[in-house]
Order: sequence, then C-alpha cells, then structure tokens
Amino acid sequence: NAIIVYLLHDNFEFDELPIAEIDGPELGNVKIKVPISNTDEEKKPIGFVIDGQHRLKALQKLSTESDEEELLVPVVVFHAPSDASEKNEFDAFILRQMDKLNRAAQLSDNEKLTVQQILNHVDQTDVIKDRQRSTSNLIVKSLDNTTDSPLKFRSGSKKPPKDSGLSWLDLSVWVNCVQRAITSQRCLNMLFNTSNFQEDTDARNKATKVLSIYLRAVRGLVREKPLWEASTKSQRLYHNVGLMALLELLDFANNNASVISLVTKGKIKTQSDEEAIKRFQKFLKPITLLDWDATVGVDSDGNPLAMAGIQKQKRIPINFHASLKELLEVCKEFQHESEKSSMKHKFEVKDSTGLVVCQQEVLLKKKLLDSIDKNITKGDYIKGAEPKKKATKKKKKKKKS
Repeated sequence: NAIIVYLLHDNFEFDELPIAEIDGPELGNVKIKVPISNTDEEKKPIGFVIDGQHRLKALQKLSTESDEEELLVPVVVFHAPSDASEKNEFDAFILRQMDKLNRAAQLSDNEKLTVQQILNHVDQTDVIKDRQRSTSNLIVKSLDNTTDSPLKFRSGSKKPPKDSGLSWLDLSVWVNCVQRAITSQRCLNMLFNTSNFQEDTDARNKATKVLSIYLRAVRGLVREKPLWEASTKSQRLYHNVGLMALLELLDFANNNASVISLVTKGKIKTQSDEEAIKRFQKFLKPITLLDWDATVGVDSDGNPLAMAGIQKQKRIPINFHASLKELLEVCKEFQHESEKSSMKHKFEVKDSTGLVVCQQEVLLKKKLLDSIDKNITKGDYIKGAEPKKKATKKKKKKKKS
C-alpha cells in the first residue's frame, strides 16, 4: 500500500505535464524539497507520515545489490495550501483522517501534540508547557515499565488484574503530578533546560530514577496499611491531592536526607538505590502516623475527622502540603533534640476561608520512631510488601523403634 504523507506548502512542487486535459487527477512531476542545510531555520519539519510509518522504517533498513533494480514506492501526498485560512480547514480535515486511519490504535497525547506542532496549531506561549507535559507523559510511561514499579497507571484497556483489589490512577493524574514535580522541585527541574524545556533523553532518564526512588520510599512506608493502589474513595495518600503534596516535599526531604546531589545533576549520593530509599524513609516516616482514611467525615460535634475533607479545591492542597511539612519538621526536632519521650502534635488543614477540613492529634513517641528507623535500616520497608511472617519450626516426628 502507498505511504500517506502530509507536506507543507513550501516543501512541495508540482509541474503539470503538457498533455490534453482529461477528467480526473492532474498528471505531472512531483518534487519533495528536503532542506540539506544545518541551520536552525532549515531544521523545521517539512511534514509527517500519516500512515505507513512501519513500512517506511522497513524501507530504510532495506539494502539492494548493485545489479538490482530500484524499488518503486507509491506515495500519496496531502499538500498543504499556501493560504492560511484554507490551511486551517485542510489541517482539520487531515486530523479527522488520522483519527480514522488510527482507529485501531488511537493517537497518544504525545503524537497528537507532535502533529499539532507541525501544523503550527500550538500557541508558542504554551509550547514550554506542552513540552513539560510531553516529558512528564514519557516519564510516567517509563516508570510504569520498570520492575517492581511504584507507579502503575490506568488507561483505556490497561487496567489492574481482575480480583487483585488494586485501583490504579488514571494516566492523566500521574502526568499532572509528575509535571508539577519537574517544574517545582529543584532536584528535578535543574536536570532540564528550563528556558525552553526541550526534550532531553538523558535528563528524562535521570528524573525517572529520582522519582522512582522517592515513590518507592513512600510506598514502602505504608506497606502495612492498605493505602498504595487502593481506591481513592477510601484514602487520601494514593490520591491526586496526596501524591501532589508528597511530591512537593521532594526538595525538602532531599535537603534533610541528602540523597540527590544539587551540584552534579541527577547524581544519587548513596552507593545503592536501596540506601537512597532508606534515607528518604527515615525522614518521611511521620506520614505513617497519620490517619489517611477518607470514609469518615465529622464526629458527633461536627469536628472533621481523618481526611475526607482533603479535596483539590479552596487552597486545600497548598495548606495540606504545608501541614505535612510542619509534621516532618516537628517530628525530626522531637526525635533528635527533645528530652521528652512523647508529645502530641495537632495536624490541621484549612481551606481558603479558614474552615478546618482535616484535624488529627498525632502522638509522637521516641521508642516508636526509633523502632521504625531500625526496621528501615534492616530493609523491612524497601519493597512495599507485607512483612513476612516468621517461619514456625516444625516438630520432628519421632521414629518408632
């Protein structure tokens, strides 16, 4: 079958053959103009393949012998008009055709973005945000493919196994969380060229590793509680607001745990990923003391309980992040500097009007915190699985004489 391509007006020439007019298509010679200069101006795309990418890849790998005839390949060209208004209408038609041609495997967000950029339908003021989202999309998909991944997303037919009891978050939720993290957290943001946020494979791979270590640390800490990959209706840790707030703590946690270098971009300062996870966990462990339940709203007096009121609205995410940060600071100071053996901390989150939407009394005990540290050192919180039960010794049966 013919390869179907779209070409911009300036990269296409057609010379009609001087023959008698006939009904049907015009006959003539076609020339596709491919720039050979290395200047940035000439690096702009001349078009894209609408259908036949795999055939084109195969043809690029095809080698012919010296005595073989050249292989003729049919190409159908959609030639963009020079007039701007006509081009807009024509491009809309092309996008509809691409949706039909790719009905079996619909275009991904990245592919649609690429097409729109080539068609010059993306506002240049939003290009950097589009690149950030495209990069975040690739990071999420890369994390999803790793062994023992802390991140699994739901998209289309991609769902958790039946009867697994798991509830993966939508791809868009993870992309939003990661996009915010790579733009707001210095240890991630410094990896990229922030002036234009041009795609960089090396930077993306480093960001993927940093996020993998951090998310594995969080997942491992809550291994004894049914929170990770649980339904968002029942809890607020594995949730768009919870994860966004926790990822906003990445720089703060790194400043205290000293895991990621701020001098050498993307460098992990520990000898192994496991050691990096343990460092993060020893600082983030107070999150295990919180009640993340979202099934209970208020008590008999109308006071908010647990985290049913934590929603993505009314400044709640920002205040939630601030309250988590305060808890981590208080816990660190208490464990290492206070002479007390226990203390109470009031964990409270308000909305933009000052209304309390979450209120908990957290009891801090040095013995408990020290015990968690010891278990982290032993590696009990690495994989995020339920702790193994101690094997019971089987009594040996006495042989009859």
